[in-house]
Amino acid sequence: MRKTGFLEFVFYATLLLFSLTIAKFDVRASPGTIGVPTNFPTIQEAINAASAGDTIFVYNGTYPEHIVVNKTVTLIGENRSSTIIDGQGIGTVVNITSNNVVFNGFTVKNGTYDVYLYYSSGSKAINSTITDGSSEAGILLDHSNNNMIANNTIQSSRETGIYLYYSSGNTISQNNSTNNLVGIWLLYSNGNTIIKNNMTKNSYGVELRYSSSNTLKDNNMTDNNYNFGVQGTSLTHFIQDIDTSNKINGKPIYYWVNQRDKQIPSDAGYVAAVNSTNITVKNLDIRSNREGVLMAYTNNSVIESNTLSNSSESAIYLYNSNANTITRNTITTARDGVTLDSSNGNVASNNAIAKCDEYGIWLASSSSNAISSNTATDSYIGAILYFSGGNIIAGNNLTRNSYGIWLSSSNNNKIHHNNFNNTNQVRSSGGSVNLWDDGHPSGGNYWSNYAGTDLYWGPHQNKTGSDGMGDTPRTIDGSNRDNYPLMSPYEYWSNPILGDVNKDTRVNAKDLSQLATAYGSTPEKPKWNPSSDLNSDDTVDVSDLIGLGKNYGKIWP
Repeated sequence: MRKTGFLEFVFYATLLLFSLTIAKFDVRASPGTIGVPTNFPTIQEAINAASAGDTIFVYNGTYPEHIVVNKTVTLIGENRSSTIIDGQGIGTVVNITSNNVVFNGFTVKNGTYDVYLYYSSGSKAINSTITDGSSEAGILLDHSNNNMIANNTIQSSRETGIYLYYSSGNTISQNNSTNNLVGIWLLYSNGNTIIKNNMTKNSYGVELRYSSSNTLKDNNMTDNNYNFGVQGTSLTHFIQDIDTSNKINGKPIYYWVNQRDKQIPSDAGYVAAVNSTNITVKNLDIRSNREGVLMAYTNNSVIESNTLSNSSESAIYLYNSNANTITRNTITTARDGVTLDSSNGNVASNNAIAKCDEYGIWLASSSSNAISSNTATDSYIGAILYFSGGNIIAGNNLTRNSYGIWLSSSNNNKIHHNNFNNTNQVRSSGGSVNLWDDGHPSGGNYWSNYAGTDLYWGPHQNKTGSDGMGDTPRTIDGSNRDNYPLMSPYEYWSNPILGDVNKDTRVNAKDLSQLATAYGSTPEKPKWNPSSDLNSDDTVDVSDLIGLGKNYGKIWP
């Protein structure tokens, strides 16, 4: 009996061990479901135990973890609002390093990076909530291609909601990115599809930088400080498929590529013309973007009579664009007002630019442009030229800036008839040598701090009598000087009160004395002074005296 019982025990024990072995082999050989915390107390332990193709189902609860998903598995949270992975303020919370991973239905928070796809392809991060006040990115794709990021809410990231870095062919769809520094940011990332996302109340809505051939459709950017912008250094960086289904505070984006002979419609929320010709941008009100109007590789076009405000970079930005006209625009509260970057032969005139954090007018590596009759005030620098030569800067009102004009490695520019009334009038560096006047009798610039006198006239300022120009040059530095500084602002000097012989903004006894000295003279006579010839008939006579008398005592303005 004892022997028989013992043999039965051995038989059943062996059978049990064999069955357990078979069961274990079956779980590892085919995809299965692992529960957390039912099978493993932590998500990472479940990942470590899983095989490729397994599903890890995570029940409601808070999991203080930093997980690395280095296998092709599916992670599913029981409820996206109550299945929480908490990084406790440090490190990457969810690091996906394998391909074809599915991450679905979680709340992730409190990490340096919350969900990080690193060299991952074919993966999905979907139906999750990323909420954080300290992360550098809610969802980051780093060298990761052909993934899907869909139906997520990303909010309160210190840096970027969804960030693609050297990542291509991804689909970013139906996400809500709110209260982040940047809603969606692409850097060196090409051929992605960004569709039906909402970017709300971020500092920046959507930023495309050095990225090509991306498709944007049906995205809404609402109440962001700066809603949309594109930056690049080659034509390919500006080639994007962006249609009018994309809206900025309800107004469509007009992003035109390879167009000609067209005018932007009046309801535009953002304007770009790329590789285009004869585009008109007129009578628009555009605000709160990276740039209000972008022209890249676009020629012979017009930007006219627009109101542009609250631009994080340039309100009007021309890149590699030539022979365009920028006129009668009103620009306020931008980093820069009008920027010509590697752009030649353009005209910028009669624009009113104010309250720019850096530059009112900026020329970078740009030549043969005419910048005239603009007002640039209350900014750091009124106008700056950087590696730019052969331009005309004339008749501009550069006032109430920290610096009126700044020239860096910029030569052979003709700068005259401008009004300089600033904390610092000029800064010139890098060996810049320029022409600061238009000769006599046209004159130079008005300098509010010029301390010279006007007792003489003529090309050599050696004839008795005023001509509205200082008798001594205004020295800028050893290589630059204004030989004929104006004694009054140019807008007055070019159209003074009739009878203001010395152009000091008032008609008084000094003018009467100067006219009396030249009375009866003609151009060939020694006492001739053309400033006293008020009616320009080459004779200083009673008609000039009468003209002065009519305005005697008047003061400008």
